Amino acid sequence: MIIKRNWSLARLIFAWGAHVLRGRYSTAFVLAATFASGTSAQESGPELVRMTADFTALVDAENGKSTLCKGYVGKTVVPANFDAVAKRLSGVRQKGEYETTSTYEARRAAAVAGAGGPIVLALPTDREYIRYDADTKTMTIAAGAFAAGRLSDEPQPEMALFLATPRSLQGGVVVPHSHSERLLSAHTARNGFGASLRVSEIERHTKALHVTTAKLFSFPPRDSSPIMALTSTVAAAPRIKQTIKVALLAEPTEPYLISGSMDGAAATVSKPTHYTELVSAIVVKPLCGLLLDAQFHVLASADAGTK
Repeated sequence: MIIKRNWSLARLIFAWGAHVLRGRYSTAFVLAATFASGTSAQESGPELVRMTADFTALVDAENGKSTLCKGYVGKTVVPANFDAVAKRLSGVRQKGEYETTSTYEARRAAAVAGAGGPIVLALPTDREYIRYDADTKTMTIAAGAFAAGRLSDEPQPEMALFLATPRSLQGGVVVPHSHSERLLSAHTARNGFGASLRVSEIERHTKALHVTTAKLFSFPPRDSSPIMALTSTVAAAPRIKQTIKVALLAEPTEPYLISGSMDGAAATVSKPTHYTELVSAIVVKPLCGLLLDAQFHVLASADAGTK
């Protein structure tokens, strides 16, 4: 077991050294110190293997990062408004019964052009996947911070989106964007035992991105694997951790917009609420994951999609 531990650590240091020799003084560099500082004689063999696999994948990703994603670091971006993009893309619907082919093609071309090519969409950030190491002054952002595949805590929005998604797209992954609730009405109802209860009728609208690839990021082995990092003083770290946010640079693609609805679970005495579920998902080809500060300045980036 000692040999395995030392070999895993040697691989880690070797990978870091090779990275520096190739002149890539970036994310992988600061992570090397973090991983090395967390390695001790008490670490288990499997844990060292996991750490080494994470770091090796990140080094390879950094070395092969696209020019597009590199170019966003240091820039300030303006995240797109989900509803505005969805409204433009709603014009890309099927040809109507009383619509000529030329009219349909003109409408479709205008709607696609209106999307404006690649867009940046700010996403909810799962801060459980952002960790700070005070010894190395390094903050790591793991793949799970983007919450890909975790649309809701309840099954109804997922089911509504699944039913509305074309079969050809059901191998993709859903990335949550936002949700809102609107009270439609309230009325008094009685259960089978004659007890009365006040029932709220609520319309819940779940918004998401439907990514056309099987994974949002192809290189990290697991959600807890790091994809980006930055350095920070201990004093500034708490503020940075609470204010940074993740975003996705993506290109809307066929069929551009998925929307559907369904009845939610019936109201009960313990939960006197009935939901009507609405779902809207913009279909995108993922390009880059971005890390933004409170002013939407890009601090780091990672290639998204499957190569």
